[in-house]
Amino acid sequence: MKPLKRSTINLLLVIVLLIFAFSVLYMVSTKCFERTFYDLFTKITVSQSKASGDIVTVVIDDESIKKIGGWPWVRTYYTDIFEFLENYSHSKLIIFDAIISINGDAQADAQFLKNLKGLDSLIVGIDFNKSDKSFIRPQDLEYLKKNFALEILDNRSEKFQRHSGYSGFNSLLDDYIYHINAAGAATSILDSDGLIRRFEPVINFQGGYYPSLPLSAYLKLNPAQIIIINDNNYEIVDKEGHSLTIPLVQEADSSSQLIHWYKPYNKENWGGHKQYKAWEILESFENIKNGKQPLVNPAEFKDKIVVIGATSPFLHDIKNTPISQNFPGVDIQATAVDNMFNQNFINAPKLSLNLLILGMTLLLVLLITKYFSNTTSAVLILLLAFSYFYIALFAFSKGVMVIIITPYLFALLALIVLYAYKFSMEDTKKQKLRVAMEKYVNTDIVSEIIQHSEEVKLGGKKTELTVLLADIRGFTRISETLEPDRVSDLLNEYFAEMLPIIGKHNGNVNKFIGDAILAVFGESTKDTNHPKNAIICAFEMQERIKELRKKWKKENKPLIGISIGINTGLSFIGNIGTADKMEYTVIGDTVNVACRIEAQNRHFNTQILISETTYNRVKNFVDVIKISEVEIRGREKHINIYEVIDILNKDETR
Repeated sequence: MKPLKRSTINLLLVIVLLIFAFSVLYMVSTKCFERTFYDLFTKITVSQSKASGDIVTVVIDDESIKKIGGWPWVRTYYTDIFEFLENYSHSKLIIFDAIISINGDAQADAQFLKNLKGLDSLIVGIDFNKSDKSFIRPQDLEYLKKNFALEILDNRSEKFQRHSGYSGFNSLLDDYIYHINAAGAATSILDSDGLIRRFEPVINFQGGYYPSLPLSAYLKLNPAQIIIINDNNYEIVDKEGHSLTIPLVQEADSSSQLIHWYKPYNKENWGGHKQYKAWEILESFENIKNGKQPLVNPAEFKDKIVVIGATSPFLHDIKNTPISQNFPGVDIQATAVDNMFNQNFINAPKLSLNLLILGMTLLLVLLITKYFSNTTSAVLILLLAFSYFYIALFAFSKGVMVIIITPYLFALLALIVLYAYKFSMEDTKKQKLRVAMEKYVNTDIVSEIIQHSEEVKLGGKKTELTVLLADIRGFTRISETLEPDRVSDLLNEYFAEMLPIIGKHNGNVNKFIGDAILAVFGESTKDTNHPKNAIICAFEMQERIKELRKKWKKENKPLIGISIGINTGLSFIGNIGTADKMEYTVIGDTVNVACRIEAQNRHFNTQILISETTYNRVKNFVDVIKISEVEIRGREKHINIYEVIDILNKDETR
């Protein structure tokens, strides 16, 4: 057998590396990135999906807690709501999305349990966990399994059966399960990023299969003849012969269903279903018993499925979902119920379909780059990218989810590989341009680099400039009282608002110094009116800060203010550093004086201070108050500075 040629070995090595790279990319993308685009598609298409009017919610909100009284409520309030819905409204089903976990007033609890017995349409929540903490007595577990567990044919692969079991059960009111007629798991599934996107139709606990609240509701109205769990779906055949197939997403620890979300019911309610307040139901119940007119007509709930739960933040049932960070947990259950009764499911992508899409992606990229020019290839690939996005979006709107970002990443990696040789052979001029741009970090001078890339070197020139320094007052105190991420968010918002104003007035941001902005006027734009433009810019920055403070007050954020110092004079502007790494910056006494003047704002309780050199250039344009003989650190002689009060000719600022 002849030894393999070196070229063949290299080719095989490249193939192995590419297979490895694409495999890793597939795993990372499907685990980390696809869910982001699931969220994006959900937000785009949610307005197309309207929740069923046959499913409504009754919410225990802040207003209900305030009107009814202190928390926790006497348990009989719950059965008052249940009785109103069952006996007066004749609701089809009542789903109680809450866990009665601790004993309360003994007499009230006894009456509560007694009242539960006669409520045939009621389904209550129970809660399982994976922490090995079970708060259930052996006799209660036996009763739970005998009366509420499902008979299921589990056809899943062994790995899914082995890893999907729950090991703990959260505590319940003593003897609670002996007084209820139906129950379902109210357990939520949190993804690793803290969002709820799925729910488990069936919970496997200590050898028993227990329905979720939505599945329990479905089975109560459609008693099952057989339930089968497969690797990809649930199959439920009821006693009438009708079948329901629920598509599943198999994870290492769960067999779950993607939630099909509905558009918000209104601006106040992120949930898709109509809400009624618990206090209105309780008062209506009392009014009916006393022969008075109810606040809510019982007929509004006739033949409807009613889900009861909490929306008060005090009760910790506000969830983070792709729709909103303040989504009512009760409407997650209502949405899952809606999905099941109306068969609004999202079919998760299958491996075979994924591989077909990715294979077609690589084939098309290869053919396009092989037979078309770079420009034509770019156009065709962009057209395919846009087309695929809208095809995937259309499929998602119809309940079929395909991989979204992964084909783009595969195409990108393929293009990188295909063009690697071509990029390595770029001509000298393009290479110089690339190297030149890598040396710069200031985007404001990119055009100058492109035009004069051969001249990029250390050095610069001395020229007259106006330097503006804007600093946040008391930022050290603010940063000490906030979490780092909130400080970062505040700074990012502040910078994002200030930079367009500076650019609007022909200024360039030279650098950020912590929370301070150092801006230069008069260099890249060759602007002879740079002192005036800097002052107009300073005024506009202060005006924008006033507007932002109103917004921040509503958002309960720190109300920051800024002070600004402006100086005009000769400065060095150009490249400093080394031949390999440069920084385009401005240095010199003009910058130092601007910084010192800005610091004087704290001493004189002012907002905008300018130097005498700047004032001499704009004296006919601004109204000022002169501050004479100010001591500036680093200078032997005192100087005059000026507080800018107003702009005299505002027409010139437009």
